[in-house]
Amino acid sequence: MSVAEINGEDVRLRAVPSGRRRGGWPRATTTRCPFRFLPPVPSPFTLRHAEHFLAEGVASVFADGGVAYAIADPHTDELLGGIGFDRVIAIRRQAEIGYWVGPWARSRGVATSAVRALSAHALTHGLERLELLTHWDNPASQRVALAAGYRREGVRREALPNRNGGRDDLIAFARLAGDSGDPLRGCCPTCPAVS
Repeated sequence: MSVAEINGEDVRLRAVPSGRRRGGWPRATTTRCPFRFLPPVPSPFTLRHAEHFLAEGVASVFADGGVAYAIADPHTDELLGGIGFDRVIAIRRQAEIGYWVGPWARSRGVATSAVRALSAHALTHGLERLELLTHWDNPASQRVALAAGYRREGVRREALPNRNGGRDDLIAFARLAGDSGDPLRGCCPTCPAVS
């Protein structure tokens, strides 16, 4: 399902090729990206980790039916972040979307634009359901999910190991191929019904 490039509103998603470096991705992720909400990612995240992900991790994501893209500025080609989906369940035609945006590109709508672009592409090219999981204390990602047309479904209790040896609850959002463009309709009992 992966294509080399997906153009979104103010972002360009470029497929990350497995096994080789793509522009400044490895160095940019190691020098400027705190991965606070991604406990499975080593901390500190070194150049060796980034190169290993490109050499082996991307191939593994692709082998399991997923995709990986760099989020780039459509005018300058500057690396802004990364996005993809994995945890593909083919029989259910579903996957889990994830992303990161560098501190230098935050508060500009980059995450929302990238999630909208990849979601729209995936949901019109074979997938029927995408899930996006966020931490309780990450309201920015919760806003991205809603702005990108996802609906809150509930909580995944102790879904993710944390760096302290415990486990964290995650809020589950989902978007279906047949969902309307109204991200708030029916997302939870406290959200207003938007007409």
